[in-house]
Amino acid sequence: MPFEIVTLACLEDNFNNILHDPETGDTIAIDAPEDPALLRAITERGWTLTAIWLTHYHWDHIDGVPMLLAAFPNARVIGPAADQACLPPLDQGVMPRDHLSFAGEEVVVMDASGHTEVHIAFYFPQSNVLFSADSLMTLSCGRVSGTIDQMKATFDRFAALPDHTRVYSGHEYSAVNSAFAMTIEPENTALLDRVERLRLRREAGEPTVPNTIGEEKATNPFFRTHIDAVKSAANAPTDAAIDVFTSIRTLRNNF
Repeated sequence: MPFEIVTLACLEDNFNNILHDPETGDTIAIDAPEDPALLRAITERGWTLTAIWLTHYHWDHIDGVPMLLAAFPNARVIGPAADQACLPPLDQGVMPRDHLSFAGEEVVVMDASGHTEVHIAFYFPQSNVLFSADSLMTLSCGRVSGTIDQMKATFDRFAALPDHTRVYSGHEYSAVNSAFAMTIEPENTALLDRVERLRLRREAGEPTVPNTIGEEKATNPFFRTHIDAVKSAANAPTDAAIDVFTSIRTLRNNF
Protein backbone atom coordinates (compact mmCIF):
# COMPACT_ATOMS: atom_id res chain seq x y z
CA MET A 1 0.00 0.00 0.00
CA PRO A 2 1.62 3.28 -1.11
CA PHE A 3 0.09 5.43 1.65
CA GLU A 4 -0.11 5.56 5.42
CA ILE A 5 -3.39 5.36 7.36
CA VAL A 6 -3.69 6.92 10.82
CA THR A 7 -6.85 5.91 12.69
CA LEU A 8 -7.92 8.24 15.50
CA ALA A 9 -10.48 7.97 18.28
CA CYS A 10 -12.49 11.20 18.14
CA LEU A 11 -15.46 12.64 20.04
CA GLU A 12 -17.24 10.04 22.18
CA ASP A 13 -17.01 7.03 19.89
CA ASN A 14 -15.99 8.12 16.37
CA PHE A 15 -13.13 6.69 14.36
CA ASN A 16 -11.50 9.10 11.94
CA ASN A 17 -8.91 8.25 9.31
CA ILE A 18 -6.10 10.34 7.88
CA LEU A 19 -4.36 9.13 4.72
CA HIS A 20 -0.87 10.37 3.84
CA ASP A 21 1.14 9.84 0.67
CA PRO A 22 4.83 10.13 1.66
CA GLU A 23 5.91 10.55 -1.95
CA THR A 24 3.80 13.61 -2.78
CA GLY A 25 2.97 14.85 0.71
CA ASP A 26 -0.75 14.74 -0.08
CA THR A 27 -2.89 14.15 3.00
CA ILE A 28 -6.63 13.59 3.17
CA ALA A 29 -9.09 13.25 6.03
CA ILE A 30 -11.97 10.85 5.58
CA ASP A 31 -14.75 12.86 7.25
CA ALA A 32 -14.11 15.61 9.78
CA PRO A 33 -15.45 15.46 13.34
CA GLU A 34 -14.92 18.65 15.31
CA ASP A 35 -12.22 17.28 17.56
CA PRO A 36 -8.79 18.84 18.26
CA ALA A 37 -7.26 15.37 18.06
CA LEU A 38 -7.80 15.39 14.30
CA LEU A 39 -5.99 18.68 13.73
CA ARG A 40 -3.29 17.75 16.22
CA ALA A 41 -2.60 14.42 14.52
CA ILE A 42 -1.97 16.20 11.22
CA THR A 43 0.12 19.11 12.51
CA GLU A 44 2.25 17.04 14.89
CA ARG A 45 3.36 14.93 11.94
CA GLY A 46 4.24 18.00 9.91
CA TRP A 47 1.69 17.11 7.24
CA THR A 48 -0.34 19.51 5.13
CA LEU A 49 -3.98 18.61 4.64
CA THR A 50 -4.80 18.70 0.92
CA ALA A 51 -8.36 17.32 0.91
CA ILE A 52 -11.34 16.36 3.05
CA TRP A 53 -13.52 13.55 1.73
CA LEU A 54 -17.00 13.50 3.25
CA THR A 55 -19.27 10.45 3.33
CA HIS A 56 -22.56 11.91 4.62
CA TYR A 57 -24.07 14.91 6.35
CA HIS A 58 -24.25 13.91 10.02
CA TRP A 59 -22.74 16.50 12.36
CA ASP A 60 -20.10 14.18 13.81
CA HIS A 61 -18.66 13.71 10.32
CA ILE A 62 -18.71 17.31 9.04
CA ASP A 63 -18.57 19.80 11.92
CA GLY A 64 -14.75 19.82 11.90
CA VAL A 65 -14.51 21.10 8.33
CA PRO A 66 -14.25 24.81 9.33
CA MET A 67 -11.55 23.96 11.90
CA LEU A 68 -9.49 22.11 9.30
CA LEU A 69 -9.96 24.76 6.61
CA ALA A 70 -8.87 27.47 9.04
CA ALA A 71 -5.57 25.63 9.42
CA PHE A 72 -5.32 24.41 5.81
CA PRO A 73 -7.25 26.87 3.61
CA ASN A 74 -6.15 25.19 0.38
CA ALA A 75 -7.65 21.82 1.28
CA ARG A 76 -10.34 20.73 -1.18
CA VAL A 77 -13.64 19.50 0.22
CA ILE A 78 -15.17 16.58 -1.70
CA GLY A 79 -18.48 14.93 -0.88
CA PRO A 80 -21.73 13.50 -2.23
CA ALA A 81 -23.16 15.81 -4.88
CA ALA A 82 -26.72 14.72 -4.16
CA ASP A 83 -26.50 16.09 -0.61
CA GLN A 84 -24.69 19.38 -1.19
CA ALA A 85 -27.44 21.37 0.54
CA CYS A 86 -26.72 19.53 3.81
CA LEU A 87 -22.93 19.68 3.62
CA PRO A 88 -20.25 22.35 4.00
CA PRO A 89 -19.49 24.02 0.65
CA LEU A 90 -17.93 21.46 -1.68
CA ASP A 91 -15.10 22.03 -4.10
CA GLN A 92 -16.17 18.86 -5.88
CA GLY A 93 -19.37 16.85 -5.71
CA VAL A 94 -19.18 13.17 -6.54
CA MET A 95 -21.70 10.45 -7.35
CA PRO A 96 -21.58 6.68 -6.91
CA ARG A 97 -19.35 5.03 -9.53
CA ASP A 98 -17.30 8.22 -9.92
CA HIS A 99 -13.55 7.88 -9.53
CA LEU A 100 -11.06 9.85 -7.48
CA SER A 101 -7.32 9.30 -7.12
CA PHE A 102 -4.87 9.26 -4.25
CA ALA A 103 -1.24 8.14 -4.02
CA GLY A 104 -1.35 7.02 -7.63
CA GLU A 105 -4.37 4.81 -7.01
CA GLU A 106 -7.83 4.91 -8.48
CA VAL A 107 -10.51 5.30 -5.79
CA VAL A 108 -14.07 4.17 -6.46
CA VAL A 109 -16.94 6.18 -4.96
CA MET A 110 -19.47 3.56 -3.82
CA ASP A 111 -23.14 3.97 -3.07
CA ALA A 112 -23.40 3.23 0.67
CA SER A 113 -26.87 4.65 1.26
CA GLY A 114 -29.20 3.45 3.98
CA HIS A 115 -27.80 5.00 7.14
CA THR A 116 -28.75 8.24 5.43
CA GLU A 117 -30.59 8.56 2.14
CA VAL A 118 -27.35 9.80 0.57
CA HIS A 119 -24.18 8.13 1.85
CA ILE A 120 -21.00 7.22 -0.01
CA ALA A 121 -17.99 5.05 0.76
CA PHE A 122 -14.48 5.17 -0.66
CA TYR A 123 -12.98 1.95 -2.02
CA PHE A 124 -9.30 1.53 -2.99
CA PRO A 125 -9.25 -1.62 -5.17
CA GLN A 126 -5.46 -1.72 -5.52
CA SER A 127 -4.79 -1.49 -1.80
CA ASN A 128 -7.96 -3.43 -0.88
CA VAL A 129 -9.22 -0.82 1.55
CA LEU A 130 -12.79 0.39 2.13
CA PHE A 131 -13.78 3.43 4.18
CA SER A 132 -17.40 2.63 4.96
CA ALA A 133 -18.14 5.33 7.58
CA ASP A 134 -21.57 4.62 9.11
CA SER A 135 -22.90 2.08 6.60
CA LEU A 136 -21.01 -1.16 7.35
CA MET A 137 -20.02 -1.24 11.02
CA THR A 138 -18.01 -3.86 12.87
CA LEU A 139 -20.48 -6.76 13.28
CA SER A 140 -23.46 -4.59 12.30
CA CYS A 141 -24.86 -1.93 10.00
CA GLY A 142 -25.57 1.70 10.77
CA ARG A 143 -28.96 2.75 12.08
CA VAL A 144 -31.22 3.27 9.07
CA SER A 145 -32.66 6.71 8.41
CA GLY A 146 -32.71 6.18 4.65
CA THR A 147 -34.51 3.00 3.64
CA ILE A 148 -33.92 -0.60 4.60
CA ASP A 149 -33.86 -1.51 0.90
CA GLN A 150 -30.99 0.93 0.43
CA MET A 151 -29.03 -0.58 3.29
CA LYS A 152 -29.57 -4.14 2.10
CA ALA A 153 -28.40 -3.16 -1.38
CA THR A 154 -25.32 -1.51 0.15
CA PHE A 155 -24.48 -4.72 2.01
CA ASP A 156 -24.90 -6.70 -1.21
CA ARG A 157 -22.39 -4.39 -2.91
CA PHE A 158 -19.93 -4.76 -0.04
CA ALA A 159 -20.36 -8.55 -0.03
CA ALA A 160 -19.15 -8.62 -3.64
CA LEU A 161 -15.79 -7.06 -2.69
CA PRO A 162 -12.78 -9.35 -2.15
CA ASP A 163 -12.79 -11.03 1.26
CA HIS A 164 -9.37 -9.58 2.13
CA THR A 165 -10.63 -5.99 1.72
CA ARG A 166 -9.89 -4.11 4.94
CA VAL A 167 -12.84 -2.13 6.28
CA TYR A 168 -12.48 1.11 8.25
CA SER A 169 -15.86 1.98 9.77
CA GLY A 170 -16.88 5.18 11.48
CA HIS A 171 -17.57 4.28 15.12
CA GLU A 172 -16.40 2.18 18.04
CA TYR A 173 -19.51 0.09 18.57
CA SER A 174 -17.75 -3.26 18.69
CA ALA A 175 -18.73 -4.10 22.29
CA VAL A 176 -22.48 -3.66 21.88
CA ASN A 177 -22.42 -5.09 18.37
CA SER A 178 -20.56 -8.16 19.65
CA ALA A 179 -23.16 -8.67 22.36
CA PHE A 180 -25.99 -8.32 19.86
CA ALA A 181 -24.45 -10.64 17.28
CA MET A 182 -24.10 -13.28 19.99
CA THR A 183 -27.86 -13.22 20.53
CA ILE A 184 -28.34 -14.06 16.84
CA GLU A 185 -25.70 -16.78 16.39
CA PRO A 186 -24.42 -17.88 19.82
CA GLU A 187 -22.97 -21.09 18.40
CA ASN A 188 -21.03 -19.48 15.54
CA THR A 189 -17.44 -20.40 16.41
CA ALA A 190 -16.02 -17.76 14.06
CA LEU A 191 -18.10 -15.16 15.90
CA LEU A 192 -16.97 -16.41 19.33
CA ASP A 193 -13.35 -16.12 18.26
CA ARG A 194 -13.83 -12.69 16.77
CA VAL A 195 -15.66 -11.31 19.81
CA GLU A 196 -12.71 -12.34 21.96
CA ARG A 197 -10.18 -10.75 19.59
CA LEU A 198 -12.15 -7.50 19.56
CA ARG A 199 -12.33 -7.53 23.36
CA LEU A 200 -8.56 -7.89 23.61
CA ARG A 201 -8.04 -5.01 21.19
CA ARG A 202 -10.31 -2.76 23.24
CA GLU A 203 -8.57 -3.71 26.49
CA ALA A 204 -5.21 -2.91 24.89
CA GLY A 205 -6.50 0.51 23.84
CA GLU A 206 -6.12 -0.37 20.17
CA PRO A 207 -8.61 0.62 17.45
CA THR A 208 -10.99 -2.21 16.60
CA VAL A 209 -10.70 -1.30 12.93
CA PRO A 210 -9.80 -2.32 10.33
CA ASN A 211 -11.61 -5.60 9.89
CA THR A 212 -12.03 -7.53 6.66
CA ILE A 213 -15.00 -8.19 4.44
CA GLY A 214 -14.33 -11.90 4.94
CA GLU A 215 -14.56 -11.52 8.73
CA GLU A 216 -17.79 -9.59 8.40
CA LYS A 217 -19.34 -12.17 6.08
CA ALA A 218 -18.47 -14.92 8.55
CA THR A 219 -19.78 -13.15 11.67
CA ASN A 220 -21.91 -10.07 10.94
CA PRO A 221 -25.61 -11.08 11.04
CA PHE A 222 -26.52 -8.49 8.40
CA PHE A 223 -24.38 -10.40 5.89
CA ARG A 224 -25.82 -13.73 6.99
CA THR A 225 -29.53 -13.49 6.20
CA HIS A 226 -29.25 -16.77 4.24
CA ILE A 227 -28.13 -18.77 7.29
CA ASP A 228 -30.82 -20.88 8.97
CA ALA A 229 -29.78 -19.89 12.49
CA VAL A 230 -30.01 -16.22 11.57
CA LYS A 231 -33.42 -16.68 9.96
CA SER A 232 -34.66 -18.42 13.08
CA ALA A 233 -33.33 -15.73 15.43
CA ALA A 234 -34.76 -12.96 13.27
CA ASN A 235 -38.30 -14.38 13.46
CA ALA A 236 -39.08 -12.52 10.23
CA PRO A 237 -42.48 -12.82 8.50
CA THR A 238 -40.79 -14.70 5.62
CA ASP A 239 -37.35 -16.14 4.86
CA ALA A 240 -36.76 -13.53 2.16
CA ALA A 241 -33.39 -11.86 2.68
CA ILE A 242 -34.88 -8.37 2.92
CA ASP A 243 -37.37 -9.49 5.58
CA VAL A 244 -34.67 -11.17 7.64
CA PHE A 245 -32.42 -8.12 7.27
CA THR A 246 -35.28 -5.82 8.35
CA SER A 247 -36.11 -7.92 11.38
CA ILE A 248 -32.47 -8.05 12.50
CA ARG A 249 -32.22 -4.26 12.23
CA THR A 250 -35.38 -3.90 14.33
CA LEU A 251 -33.93 -6.22 16.96
CA ARG A 252 -30.68 -4.25 16.95
CA ASN A 253 -32.58 -0.96 17.36
CA ASN A 254 -34.21 -2.33 20.49
CA PHE A 255 -31.16 -4.07 21.92
